[in-house]
This record gives sequence, C-alpha cells and structure tokens, in this order.
Amino acid sequence: MPRLDEHGLPPVDGEQAPESVAAMDQDEEESDDEVDESAQDEWYDENMDEKDEAWVRQHRSGGGHRSDATLNCPCCMTTLCYDCQRHSRYHHQFRAMFTVNCKVVKSEQLVYHEAQRSLQANDACVEGEVYSPVRCEHCNTEVGVYDQDEIFHFFNVAPTTAMV
Repeated sequence: MPRLDEHGLPPVDGEQAPESVAAMDQDEEESDDEVDESAQDEWYDENMDEKDEAWVRQHRSGGGHRSDATLNCPCCMTTLCYDCQRHSRYHHQFRAMFTVNCKVVKSEQLVYHEAQRSLQANDACVEGEVYSPVRCEHCNTEVGVYDQDEIFHFFNVAPTTAMV
C-alpha cells in the first residue's frame, strides 16, 4: 500500500517528499508504545465471579427449594421469575408467587369460561374465574395472568432449566 502525503493523497509519480517519509516513520515508532502492565483496568474485578456466586446463593436459594425453571420473556428474554412450579398436566405452563420485571394490568379483566375452555375479555358480569393480564415490563408482551388468589400463571414464556 503506498504511503500518503500530509493531505492524505498518494504521491505523484510514485515519489515521496523526504520530510513526509521521515514524519511517517516517527509516527510509526510512537504508535508502537508498549502496554503498561502495571496499570489497573477500571472495568475488571478479579473477585467478580465470587461476588456473583454469592448473589445467586442469596437470592435463589430459598430454604433448599428447587425451582422447576427460570422464566424469561419470549420477545426480549428479560428474566420474569426465578422460582416457579411447572404445571403437572400442561408442561409449558408455570405458576409462581413472586416475579420480577412483570406488571399486572388491573384495569383489564379476563374471565375463564369452563364450558368454552378459554380466556376472554370480561365484557359483562359473566360467571367464571377472573384474571388480570400479566405483561413484561420491558416490551409489554403478555406472558400470563394473575388470579384472585395472588398467583401468577405463566403460559407465554421461555423457560430455562433451573440451576439452584
């Protein structure tokens, strides 16, 4: 690759001015400075793994109870629940009492009709179990429902294997 002059242009007829060649050689020598190994990286913490492990043990070890999965939003992969129980019949559904990054939409109500086996918006006072939609706080994806017994029922989530 040909050397460029001080204006960033290639030399005319393959010739270079001697002063520009000397200046470029000096720049190359300065750019080859050695890395100072004694300088500490402000973003590196050699004890971070131990700190992370302590946090996980403190927040995820609930008295020896093992969660069936960690639940994530299927759209943005935000963690929604660390401690849940898988439904015994419908393996893609989970229930939980405590969540993170979820919002319950109390202004909307859904009614489960046993005869139709479906959730529908509560247009009128129809008999059935009443639920409120649960959405991801980050992307607003509906991930489940919240019942009158204050239990979260998740059915639109991406579960991962629980490690604790």
